[in-house]
Amino acid sequence: MKNKLFVLLAAILVATLVLGCAAPAPEAPPPPPSPTPAPEKPAPTPEKPAPAPEKQAPAPEKPAPDVRAQIIAQAKEEGELVVIGSHGEDFGFLKGFTDKYPFIKMKGMDMNTTKTVNRVVLEWKAGRATTDVVEVGDDGLSTLARLGALQKPEVPYPHMKDFDPRMQPASGLFVTVFASARAQGAYNSDMIPPDEVPTNWEMMTDPKWTGKTIISASGEDMPLTLASLWEKDGKLDWDRSFDFWGKLFQHEPLITKGYRRGNEQLAAGEKAIFWFTAIQPAVRMFLDEGAPIGIMAWPVLPTSFRPLAITKGAPHPAAAWLFIDYVMSPEGQFECTERGEVLGGFLPLNKNAKPGRHAQYVMGLGITQANTNSAHPDFTLDGMTNTLYTPENVKKSEDFFLEQMGIR
Repeated sequence: MKNKLFVLLAAILVATLVLGCAAPAPEAPPPPPSPTPAPEKPAPTPEKPAPAPEKQAPAPEKPAPDVRAQIIAQAKEEGELVVIGSHGEDFGFLKGFTDKYPFIKMKGMDMNTTKTVNRVVLEWKAGRATTDVVEVGDDGLSTLARLGALQKPEVPYPHMKDFDPRMQPASGLFVTVFASARAQGAYNSDMIPPDEVPTNWEMMTDPKWTGKTIISASGEDMPLTLASLWEKDGKLDWDRSFDFWGKLFQHEPLITKGYRRGNEQLAAGEKAIFWFTAIQPAVRMFLDEGAPIGIMAWPVLPTSFRPLAITKGAPHPAAAWLFIDYVMSPEGQFECTERGEVLGGFLPLNKNAKPGRHAQYVMGLGITQANTNSAHPDFTLDGMTNTLYTPENVKKSEDFFLEQMGIR
C-alpha cells in the first residue's frame, strides 16, 4: 500500500516538474496599429505638350553661277574669233551672231580640207595656234580628233539635247551641225535640154560629156565616199569607185579650185556640167541670182556632215564656244540655211529648227536625210574609232584622185 502511494506521489512530482519547466512563453505584444494611409494626391493634370519648334526656312541656296555670263565676259576680253575651213568666210555673214555679240570681231578664211588639217596640226604642234574654230567635212574633223589637235569644250553645249546622238561623235571633240548631201551634179540649163540631163550613174559616164565638165580639186574624198556608198558585203567597193572616177576624168574635165568658182564658170556657160558640186553655191546662184543652174540628184545620195570644233590651244576659246552654240541653236540653224551666202544648201540637224529657204528648196529636190547614206552602219563619227576615214582609206582616196588630176 505504501509502495503504491509512493509511486503515485513520485509520478505527481515528476509531472509537476515537467509542467513547470515547459511554462508557456509570454504572448507577443499585439502588432501596432497600421498607420492610417495618407489621402491620395489627385493625379496631376497632364500638361499640354509643348508646341513643336517651328521649322526654320532653309537658308537660301547660293545661286548657281551664270556660266553663260562668265563665258560672255571672257569673250568680251578676247574680242576676236578666227574660223577656217570650207566655208570659213561664209560664217562671217551670220548677222544674228554678230548682232548678238557685237564685241566679237569675226575673221573667216576659206581652205580645203587638206590645207585646213595641215595648218591646224602644224600650229598646234608648234604651240602657236591662231585658229579658234575649224569647219571642214567629217573626214577632216575625224583626222584632227585622232591626231589630238582638238579640245573638248569644258561647258556642254545646251542645244546638244536637240540633236540625234547617233550623229555625234562619242569623243565629244566636235559637234555635227549640218548634213551636207552631195548632189550628183549641177548643169547649165541653157546648154542641156531636160531630156538629156543624167538621171543615173551610167549616164554620167557617157563619153558625150567629154570636154564639157568640171570637177573640183577639193573632191579628194569622193572616191572613198562612193566606195562606201557602193560597198559589197560590208567592204568598200574601191574597184567600182575607181572605175567610175576614171571614166569621169576621161572627159577631160576643167579642174577648178573649190566649188564657188566652178559654179560661176558653169553659170557663165564655160562648161555644161559640174560633177559632185557642193549644193550650196549652186542653189544660191539659182535662187538669189537667177543663174541658169539646175541640180541632178537621185537616191542614194552620197553625203557628209558639217561639224564644228574648237582647236586645241585656241586663242579665243570663249568666243569659239559662243559661236558654235549659236550655230547649233534653232535661230542659227535657220539663218545658215536661209541665207544663200552662208550654208544655204545644208540640211539643219537641230530637230527644233525650221529649214531656211535654201534648205527647203534642196529638200524639194529629194535631197533629204532619208535619201542619203548617213545611216551607213560603218559611218561613225567618233574621231577615235572611225572605221571609214582611217588614215589608210583617206590616203588611198586622195592618192587616186590627185593621180587622176595629173598631180601625182
